[in-house]
Amino acid sequence: MLSRLPLMRWWASFTTDRACAIELHRSNACVGNGDTAGNVQHYYHLDRQHNSGNNIATGNTIVPPAAIADVTVWLDVPPAATPGSAVNVSVTFGNLGTAPATGVTYSLALPPGLTGVSCVGATCSYDSNTGSVTVTGLPGTLAPGQTVDITLNYTAPTSGSVTVTAGANAGNDSNPNNNSASGRTVIIGAPVDIPALTPTALLALLALLLLAGWRTIDQTARRRTRG
Repeated sequence: MLSRLPLMRWWASFTTDRACAIELHRSNACVGNGDTAGNVQHYYHLDRQHNSGNNIATGNTIVPPAAIADVTVWLDVPPAATPGSAVNVSVTFGNLGTAPATGVTYSLALPPGLTGVSCVGATCSYDSNTGSVTVTGLPGTLAPGQTVDITLNYTAPTSGSVTVTAGANAGNDSNPNNNSASGRTVIIGAPVDIPALTPTALLALLALLLLAGWRTIDQTARRRTRG
C-alpha cells in the first residue's frame, strides 16, 4: 500500500491598488492509493500599509577631510634701533596643517651691506652683496602643529631702515599665501656730523662772536646815556 505523498505549490499574485498588497498562495495536494486528490489552499496577504512608519531607514557616514600640510612663518621685528646697536629678530617657522610637511626649505633676506649678521638656533650664511641669507640646520619635515624658532642678529646701520623677510616652503604645502613674512626696523638717533673747523675758521668765528657781543654792549650803553 502506497503512503500519501504531499504535493505543495506556491504562487503569488500582486495587486496594483494603493494598498500595494502581495498575496501568497499555497496548495497542498495529498494523493494516496485509491484516494482522490484533494487540494487545501492557504492564503497569505501581506499589506505594507499596515505599518508604513518603518519602511525606510537612513544613515549618515561622515567622511573626514583629507590631511594637508600648511607651512607658515612669523616675525617679531623691533620697530626702531639706534645706529651701531645689536638688533635681534625672532623668526618662527611652523606647520598649521594636519599632515606632515615634507621637503621643507627656509630662507631669510636682509638689505645688502650689513655687518654682524648671525643666527641662533640655525646656521646662517649672509651674502653682503645681495642680502640673501642661506639657512641650514633646520628639520626637513615638520609634524602637524610643530614650530621651529630661531633668532636673526645684525648690527644696525648708521641711518635708514632695515627690512627683514623670512620664508618657508614645503613639497606638499597646500597654502602658499602664508609662506612669507616681513618686518621693518627704523634707525633713529643717528649722530649729526659736525664738520671740523680749521684754525683760521675758528678765529673768524671768534671774531664774529666778539663783534656781536661788543655791539650789544654799545647799544645798551647808549640807551642808558639817553635816559
